[in-house]
Amino acid sequence: MVTNEPSGAEYREMMETDRIRVLKALKISFWRQFEQGVLSELAVQMLVNVAEVVEDKPLAMIHEADFHKCLEIRGVFPWIRSNVLSKVKVDDVENTPEPPYLPYVKKINI
Repeated sequence: MVTNEPSGAEYREMMETDRIRVLKALKISFWRQFEQGVLSELAVQMLVNVAEVVEDKPLAMIHEADFHKCLEIRGVFPWIRSNVLSKVKVDDVENTPEPPYLPYVKKINI
């Protein structure tokens, strides 16, 4: 009896074509959401860019790690923040000193 079971190479080829179809469907979905006003222009550009990058990698899908580079804050503000925090050396909020006691200010616990 002959089985019609696909070989390993055929499975990989079928998975690759299905993966490409899913990524194309995702890109179409991103653009439709943009047209409906759900996504901003920057968001759709970022999502489509990540989908295109992943499309070039064999047997890979979109994961949240692919967005780390897109969501990284660059420029002068992170530089200022890192320099100020290194000089102030505020490691955790638990070790911050209590403000001086002011009898006319009522302390509220939240």
